[in-house]
Amino acid sequence: MLQGHGNNRNAFPGKISCDFSSNVLPAALPGDLLEHLKGRLETLSDYPEVDAASAARCLQTQHAASGAGVLVTNGSTEAFYLLAHLFRGARSGIVLPSFAEYEDAARCYRHQISFLKAEAVNVKNCRQLDLLWLGQPNNPDGRCWSPHFLRELAQSLPQTTLLIDEAYQELCSDAEGLTTQVLPPNMVVVRSLTKIYGLAGLRAGYLLAQGKLLEKLQPLRMPWSVNSLALAAITWLHAHPTDHKPQINETLSEARKLQKALRQRPELEVTPSACNFFLTRTRVGTAADLQRYLVAEHGLLIRNADNFRGLGPGHFRVAAQTPAANLQLQKAIVEWLNQQQ
Repeated sequence: MLQGHGNNRNAFPGKISCDFSSNVLPAALPGDLLEHLKGRLETLSDYPEVDAASAARCLQTQHAASGAGVLVTNGSTEAFYLLAHLFRGARSGIVLPSFAEYEDAARCYRHQISFLKAEAVNVKNCRQLDLLWLGQPNNPDGRCWSPHFLRELAQSLPQTTLLIDEAYQELCSDAEGLTTQVLPPNMVVVRSLTKIYGLAGLRAGYLLAQGKLLEKLQPLRMPWSVNSLALAAITWLHAHPTDHKPQINETLSEARKLQKALRQRPELEVTPSACNFFLTRTRVGTAADLQRYLVAEHGLLIRNADNFRGLGPGHFRVAAQTPAANLQLQKAIVEWLNQQQ
């Protein structure tokens, strides 16, 4: 099980005034959706749709160009565990650093895991793999792959299934989605409704795959895995498309400004990212020390990234928030750095 994650407010006794550890778009939850869900509370006395088929049909309509079927899941994490279950005992390749649940799911189903650097992802190095896990963009560093490269890789590796995690695709200016064209038969795209709609607590996600692969996954899922309010949210969002583009563009602009500001400090190494989040390493002290200081002195929470395989004690991740909050974080980090002299 994942130990240490973003948005873990309950791990800190102090009050958190702003959470930079969560990659969710700031103030993402549409007010009309919230009102709709309040009006659906009486449905909690009934079981949800056993297979979430109605919500799946809505999502399949949105991704019709992919030619793929949809499986609605209890957040994207359920999708990872379903794929790991389907490929029980398989040879899995995971790029470092990446979301810990890839490895946790693979180990749960006794995969033989190979860890790869991004530059080592090619046909030669992946030929022996049954399953390749890739973030598009990747968490925590925002690395992106071109759709052309991924499609060519899938075509060149027909015996390998590519699991593409698009949880942050809409929050990255460089990440092109893969579902605008027909998906290859050996590719699965996993998506989340958490990031741009602020639905982390409802656990709403889904995967897209071609027929044969989807048919193999269906029997592995447990009934009623997606709750009534999550299903209501999916169907409401389908009927009421929300344009988050202006807010996304503003947040991405703020992320670039914050990266630039922190890069001015020689004590910090900032990994360039086109996402709303980015990875940074402090050359003085540790990320854990910085995290504790920011919470205790300023009520600000960052993601200590030292538990990502392949990263070290100085790594932390920041997701841009409002301009005022970003400036507050910048000043607080500089304040901590000056104390390390």
